Formats: sequence, C-alpha cells, structure tokens
Amino acid sequence: MSWRTRILMHSFAPLIKNRTAKFLYFPSSQPFSQREKGKTQSYFFHPRPLGEGLAQRGVRGERSSYTALSRRRIRVFPSLPEKVFLSMCAILFFALQPSCNAGVKPTTILTLSDGTRVLYETPPKELAHLSKKFVQAWLELNVCAIRAYYGRFPLREFRLVLKADAGSEEIGYGQAMPGEMPRITMYVGTRANAEEFRSSWVLCHEMTHTAFPSLEREYRWLEEGMATYVEPIARAMTGIISVESVWLDFLKKTPEAFENISTGLNGERDFKRVYWGGAVYFLLADIEIRRATKNKYSLQTALRAIMEQQGTMNNDADVLKVLRCGDKAISVPGSAKLTVLETLYKQFGTSAYKPNLEKLWQDIGIERTGETVRFRDDAPLAGIRKGICSRASTSCNDNFIRATKEKYGKRKKNRLSV
Repeated sequence: MSWRTRILMHSFAPLIKNRTAKFLYFPSSQPFSQREKGKTQSYFFHPRPLGEGLAQRGVRGERSSYTALSRRRIRVFPSLPEKVFLSMCAILFFALQPSCNAGVKPTTILTLSDGTRVLYETPPKELAHLSKKFVQAWLELNVCAIRAYYGRFPLREFRLVLKADAGSEEIGYGQAMPGEMPRITMYVGTRANAEEFRSSWVLCHEMTHTAFPSLEREYRWLEEGMATYVEPIARAMTGIISVESVWLDFLKKTPEAFENISTGLNGERDFKRVYWGGAVYFLLADIEIRRATKNKYSLQTALRAIMEQQGTMNNDADVLKVLRCGDKAISVPGSAKLTVLETLYKQFGTSAYKPNLEKLWQDIGIERTGETVRFRDDAPLAGIRKGICSRASTSCNDNFIRATKEKYGKRKKNRLSV
C-alpha cells in the first residue's frame, strides 16, 4: 500500500461507520504477543497509549489516539458503497495531481544585497531577453529606495512574477498581494528599454505597500495615498528621479482629486480621489508634523513606527490603532501629545474636506512654469519642503546604471542599454 493510499484512508476513515471488524486500536505499550490472535495483524496507524487492557474496538472519535503514517497498518474492510467512494476519491486525487503541478512555475532565488530573498518566477518567453542579473539590478534599485525611507526593507522574502504586455514600451501595472509568501506581480512591456525600468514608479509603489498594514476595504485611500506619496519621495531621496518631478506631479494631479466632491474619502472608489486625494492627506500630515516638531520628526518617523509596531501588509490592523501608533511616535517627550494623523483622518475620511491647494503651494514655495517647477526659497515653509525630499547618503541610481552598462540580456538592440 503506497503512502498516498494510506493518506486517503486516513482522511476518509471518519466517514466510515465504526463496525467491530473495521478498526482495532491497541495500546502501543502492549507487546505484540499479547494482542488478540486471529484478528488483524497489520497496522496502518501506530496507536498511542490508551490505558490498561486489551484492544479498543470501533471507538468513535478516537482520531487523536493514534499517530498517522506508521509502518504498521490496519486493514480496513469497507462495504461496497464505501469501496466505490474511496476508489473515486483516489482516482480524483491522482488525476488532479499532474494538473496542479503543471500550474507551478519554476523559480530562481535571487538574494539581494540586504539579504532579502526573492523567488523569481520564470517569466514568459516574451520576456526571455530579461536576464536574471538585470532583473536583480532592477530589484536592487527599488529596494534601495525603500530602505532609504524606512530604514530597512519590510519583507524578508517575496515572490516576483513578471507578466508580458505585448508590444508595449512601458511598465504599466503592478500588484502586491499579502500571504505566507507575499507576491508582487508586474506587467512589463515587451519593448521596454533600460531607461523605462530605471524611471518607472510602479515597482517601487508596490514595494511601498508592503511596509503598511492591511486595512479594511473602506480605507483603501490610506493605503494607496501612502504609496503614492512615499514612492516618489523615496526615489528622489536616492537620486532615481529629480525633486522637480515630484512636485510637478503634485501640481498637475492633485487638483482633480477635489473637484465636485460631496463625501469623504472613506469608501471612495474613484482613482484620482483614492490615489491623489490620499497623497494630499499624507503631504499635509508630513508638513504639519515637521512644523509642530520644528523638523525634528516627520511622516517618515510615523510610518517607520507603524511598520515596526503594527506590521507589514501581511498584518490586518484597525485604522485608528494604526494612526494613533504614528501619532505616538511623533509626540515630543515633555510636550503635548500630537494627533496629526487622526485629526486629518477625520477631516479627509468622513467629510467632504477640500484643502486650499493654491495656498499650500505658495506656503511651501513651488510654482509651475509649463512642464517644470520653480522653487521659492523665501516662502514660509520652504525649509519644510526641502526637508521632505532631502537627499539620502545612498545613490541607488548610480548602481543600476553601472549594472546595465554590462549589457545584461540576450537582445541588445537598445533593449537593455542605457
């Protein structure tokens, strides 16, 4: 009898009525010579001690009294309908096993410089030109930005899945999913070149999600707003993109998030409201935290505390507990407790709050001139604006450029060249 058949019998044994001739449970401490002769002498289950005396026969609900997968066997004598039932289960078990295995793609373990393990799933043939070394350099680029903002990468390991976007030159979409093995899925254009990989925001955005606990669906704007705000700042801090591009995006995209609003952001599904309305919430929180603490603390301080104390995206959390955890981290000892995150949440989440964006841009000293921005260092909050995107000591961008100059990949016709 194979081990698969033993497992099947073990699984379906409770479904078979306990007849006297079917199961014999013997105390494991009893010598074999003292067991009843003429009965079953081959055991599937190795029983644990059940006390003194001879065999216990047909005891209902005694599954905890034996240990499975012993070399000893118990012979089972099912009725004809039970034989048919077990046979059908065995057929289904063996029939479905190949199809289940066929859906599992082979993976390669990529170990990043900080020790993070990435289970890189073999990509489709349309992306075969992306070598493992190039993919690792791309991962290092974005993990470097996350580390610069959070102090460390939130996950010890995750699975990376690349999907081909035929004919596209962009990295258009991504998704981060929690689980026992968190997964990041990226939709990559088959014609995307190295510059697109370097400048794309999508992978860093999805990695940012991993540093924030999972909230109820109603508060999706907090999760997406956090990632929309932190991702460009983390990349600007490490030289991947320019500081000007960060503020240009805010000037261009935030006004549409507050047009014709009648409700708060809780339960909102509109893309612009969820992403950029949420981003404005975190921008205002960052400014207020820096102003109240004279640049001693920032939103970065609060988000690091939330990650360490409330967990990553693998942890479900209550929205108020998350925000109060952040507020506690930014409260200066000996001063009044700050409630910046919770107070702004009540404004943005539950009411149709519309911030004065024009005044905000004037206060931090940014002006739009066409497709560029101009900074005014004499503005009241210019120092706070500078602190938000202050450069980190690490330059992640330079490492990626050096890696791509080695021309990773098979197709070298302007696909992976910088």
